[in-house]
Amino acid sequence: MTKPNLQTLLQFQHQLHGLTLSTIDREGLPHCSFTPFIATDLFTYFIFVSQLATHTANLQHHPQTSILLLEAEATVTNLYARKRFTLSCMAKLIDRDEPMWSNTLDQFEEYFGSILHVLRLLPDFQLFRLQAEQGLWVTGFGKAFKVNKNPFQKPTSIEQPQENSNNDHRTNLDRQRVT
Repeated sequence: MTKPNLQTLLQFQHQLHGLTLSTIDREGLPHCSFTPFIATDLFTYFIFVSQLATHTANLQHHPQTSILLLEAEATVTNLYARKRFTLSCMAKLIDRDEPMWSNTLDQFEEYFGSILHVLRLLPDFQLFRLQAEQGLWVTGFGKAFKVNKNPFQKPTSIEQPQENSNNDHRTNLDRQRVT
């Protein structure tokens, strides 16, 4: 099987505007939501969210989160084989006094338009940086690859995890196509 290159993954990331965010509430129950994002690399994401949203309170209480970048449903022929990039992250609240807050919100406004001019003035909106160390890049049936980074924030490898389970899936799918 041919490994996907990092350029393919970056192109996938750049065509998306929102991510699925998985958080944990105070009782330990999972919560899943959606939010727009900007990314500075494959492992660093920023979200700008209201304190009124459940996921914001969850991130403040429990900073461990998981994010999912998912190929659009309308573009695929088989929903089970959608491309996706999943990352486990640590969330850090960026204070409004930090230069990163203003610089990042300028990028949000550039990307998402004039609505950000209004949202950034609202005191309940919070900026979080979601930082990951590795991810899982799935490009189809039996095509799952671990993506790691080095200390310089650049991905260092794309490796296929759990080779046997992926081969089993691929073999079973091939058998179903033949019969």
